[in-house]
Amino acid sequence: MRKDMAVIVAYLFLILLVIIASMLNPSFTTYANFRNLYNMALPYLFMGFAQTIVILIGCIDLSVGPMVSLATTICATLMTEATFGFMPGLVVCIIVGLLVGLMNGLLVTKGRIQAIVVTLATSSILSGLALAVLPAPGGVYTKAFAKFLQGTLPGFHAAPYVIGGILIVVIWLMMNRTRLGKNIMATGGNEDAAYNSGINTDRVKIIAFMLCGMLSALAGVLIASRISAGDPLIGAGLTLNVIAVTVLGGTSLMGGKGGIIGTIAGIFILLIINNILNLIGVPSFYQYVMLGVLLIAALSLSSLKIRRK
Repeated sequence: MRKDMAVIVAYLFLILLVIIASMLNPSFTTYANFRNLYNMALPYLFMGFAQTIVILIGCIDLSVGPMVSLATTICATLMTEATFGFMPGLVVCIIVGLLVGLMNGLLVTKGRIQAIVVTLATSSILSGLALAVLPAPGGVYTKAFAKFLQGTLPGFHAAPYVIGGILIVVIWLMMNRTRLGKNIMATGGNEDAAYNSGINTDRVKIIAFMLCGMLSALAGVLIASRISAGDPLIGAGLTLNVIAVTVLGGTSLMGGKGGIIGTIAGIFILLIINNILNLIGVPSFYQYVMLGVLLIAALSLSSLKIRRK
């Protein structure tokens, strides 16, 4: 329990928020509201897990939000209403995400440039590409595929739950039951020791960034399905959000400690806090203030724990 105390605290805080929200508005605990909350959380699962993997190796990726924006513009321009017309856009999004992650990983490992600098530059490039592909929100997005992802297509109402469940199981198994997952934790915990024990730490970092790029692109596909269009600016504020949910879930920015189970709690904490603030009529700009306060509090607790250790 001491090892997982940060995750336990995150879930206790989440339960407290659910109780507060249900007291403020009894309709909060209805199935319809939980379904809507889950649909909002699904893209965050992809983005949160992407950022968690990178943070666990001791790095950070600031290009997650712009990658989401670029993916929505690709969907809007390549996906059509034809049978399997969603495939070109989906495949291109995955390939672009992997290539962006590969570029980030190579610059960090072979170029010996700090990840925060590399991904800051990458985020600028991706933002420009998103505007080049689609200068303004709009475009065509295949309605059948969007309905499938949202769970509103007849016969496929459980699709979002299946997608989320598969994602959680696959990433959890990868992080906890495979050599790659153990190497990621070892690299983030102590890179020199991991290298001296025979782990190719450069390759581990490159794979982590590639996974981050791919998962971020898939999050963009899900967001495009929600808005039924592409938006080159929609990911502008998402990078800070996913860093916040990762830290709130107990993952240390120093690397080597944490995991996706805590990130799940962090995602729902963020969404429910926003929901509560909306219920009590707090203006939207104060929600950004609250997010910043929560992030500072989580980082302070993490720093205090590291100093005590």
